[in-house]
Amino acid sequence: MKKIEFLIIASLLYSCTTYNHKNPYPNVEILQFDNYSAYEFRDSYSDKLIVIFDGSSYNSSLGYFNGTKWMPVSMASQLVPLLRNNFAILIPEKLFRKAGNNHFEDMDDRANYTADKLIECYSTILNLYLNVNNFSSIVLIGFSESAVLLPLIYENISKNELIKGIVSYAGGGLSLLESMKILSISNVTPENWKKAYLEMIELYQENNFQYPDSLTDGFNGMSFRWYNSIIKIKPYNMYKNINIPILFIHGKEDYIIPAESTEYIENNLTNKSFEYKYINNMGHAPSNYSQTIYLRRVITEWINNKD
Repeated sequence: MKKIEFLIIASLLYSCTTYNHKNPYPNVEILQFDNYSAYEFRDSYSDKLIVIFDGSSYNSSLGYFNGTKWMPVSMASQLVPLLRNNFAILIPEKLFRKAGNNHFEDMDDRANYTADKLIECYSTILNLYLNVNNFSSIVLIGFSESAVLLPLIYENISKNELIKGIVSYAGGGLSLLESMKILSISNVTPENWKKAYLEMIELYQENNFQYPDSLTDGFNGMSFRWYNSIIKIKPYNMYKNINIPILFIHGKEDYIIPAESTEYIENNLTNKSFEYKYINNMGHAPSNYSQTIYLRRVITEWINNKD
């Protein structure tokens, strides 16, 4: 079995930003949906809902709580304070995780951490939640991993006619395998990452169907089982059939999912009501406070303008 070096986890976790380390999610309600859970913020009891899906990591969708403080947190911690007065907000938890927990060494969690099971989890939560709550409109927000899965989540929501907008950050339209081919020769990619991408490209070439199914070995912090489930999903194929407003945001220096992945949609789906925002000097996630402030302003202004 081929082993590819772990690098860093490709998640959108905001340890560099300002927030209340002891309680970044005040007045959150934890809801149960069969074996799944989600986090609800309803300060205003608005009839408009925002659903925020997290990026890839082994932490809870809220981040990690070490017993005394939250470090790190998800991007949701940056958006909830800005939106909760005017919108109901729901953050679905991944799989069977609990708030604030880390599951890096949980092999049962790793075994279940696949794209198809995430989609089933997210859509089950949304469908059960919408069965008992009435909303006039819904906006979906996805980062990285969940941005890749957003169009599939959209297709699996039974009341998706209520979805009036989507925000996709660092996802785009290409498959992860296609993205790796771009990044393996890109000027923004560090040399050690180029080498790792070339190894992944060789492993997942078209005529090879014997992929390793390891839960511990992998690339970029994620297991091979996770990659097997997601690496060839091409969001563009689903976006062709989606006709609601969508905001695509991408950092120009992203060497995990390249900006070309979003440019592919812009160049090939010119008849859609899609908007595009490329952020100079930003990578896969904000690296400093000012970048985070700018990103959350772009997202919240777009959502508020849709109101």
